[in-house]
Amino acid sequence: MRKFLMVALFAGFVASCATTGQNAQKVEKHVYNPDSAKAWYSIARDYAQKAELKRDTSYYRRAIKNYYRSLSYDKEFEPAYLGLAKAYLGLGMIDSAKIIYKKVLEINPSSSKGYQGLGFVYGIIEKNYPEAEKYYKKAIEIDPSNADAYFGLAKLYEKEGKPELCDTLYEEAIKKKPDFAPLLKSAGLFYKEKGELDKCTHYLEKSLDIGLSKKSEKEVRNALLDSYIKIASKEKDNDKKIELYLKAAAQADSLIMIDSTKYTYYFRRATAYEGIGDAYRSKKQKKTAMKYYRLAESDYKKAIELASSNNPLPSMKLASLYIYSLKNYAKAKEYVNKVLAMENLNDAYRYWAYFLLGEADYRIGYNIYSEGKKKRDYKYACDAVLSYDNAKKNYANAMKYAQDPSIKNTINKRLDALEKSRKLAYRVCHKIATYK
Repeated sequence: MRKFLMVALFAGFVASCATTGQNAQKVEKHVYNPDSAKAWYSIARDYAQKAELKRDTSYYRRAIKNYYRSLSYDKEFEPAYLGLAKAYLGLGMIDSAKIIYKKVLEINPSSSKGYQGLGFVYGIIEKNYPEAEKYYKKAIEIDPSNADAYFGLAKLYEKEGKPELCDTLYEEAIKKKPDFAPLLKSAGLFYKEKGELDKCTHYLEKSLDIGLSKKSEKEVRNALLDSYIKIASKEKDNDKKIELYLKAAAQADSLIMIDSTKYTYYFRRATAYEGIGDAYRSKKQKKTAMKYYRLAESDYKKAIELASSNNPLPSMKLASLYIYSLKNYAKAKEYVNKVLAMENLNDAYRYWAYFLLGEADYRIGYNIYSEGKKKRDYKYACDAVLSYDNAKKNYANAMKYAQDPSIKNTINKRLDALEKSRKLAYRVCHKIATYK
């Protein structure tokens, strides 16, 4: 049986050469020479690294050829077998990789890496979780310092939906391999899902500092951007809040440099800028607050430009910014009305849209009345009443689409405050009408 397995592997190697356009070659046999085995292994490993860096599977085939050359000088050279299995995995040749890992255990029953490799194949690739768990645990039992085995078992439990078993495993793996970026990335993403955002940002920042592939970098920056915004939104200290939002904006900057066509990057940067503006406004630094509100306005507009024509979110956020921060109520109504004209708008957005129209009209009415009062020109009271009536209609429409009792309570409070302002304006308007 053992002889059959080796013949099958060598046949697979010859076939792999043929698929790359090379002539089929017989595997050479040499006198045992460990130095030559190490030399060919080094060449093979270089090809495997090129395959990963350049994402070019042809290098895996070259690596396989040289791993076999290494083994022709030392048929029990474990590192060559482990490299060979990884190269087969890189080519998607799962069964071949599995055979090689089992060959490793045949040569060395105490190979932690061999058990770990089988854990990866059975668990991460084939989704045979019980079998994978057995192999990962055996790898850890043989070598408690094998950080990759802890890492693999943690990923396995994540996939099984057992997050309560992952925490200790990630921490153990990081203790043993503190500068392994993929491990730090996985731990950071795990803690993000768990809601432990301080741990999440710590590990993700460290993984970025060490260095990641472009795909992983993008994933990490996205996670950091969301995490910083969430932490900042709950932070009560304005200086810390500003610092966190600036970190979020920096991640958005990097993501925009990677891909400037995604509306979500501009949208989330706008959210960070708006948060910074709010923090400066709380610190009574209105000029600086306005600077960041303008940056948010620009980014929301860019997000609207890049988003699909039927996506209401960027327009609604911009309308909110105009109402509560920039005090441009006419612009707010313009964007809200565009949203209401969208097809298939759900009730949540309809509620929000009508509520914002109510907010805009309420503030327009209040400003009209206040300005008239300052100028002692009370004829403006009648214009204020008209705006208050529009606000009342819009709040009533919002109530139709509201589902949450707390939202309905908010609308009722607005209507109560509105009614007081309207009565005052109406009395003045009525006196003017009666006098005339």
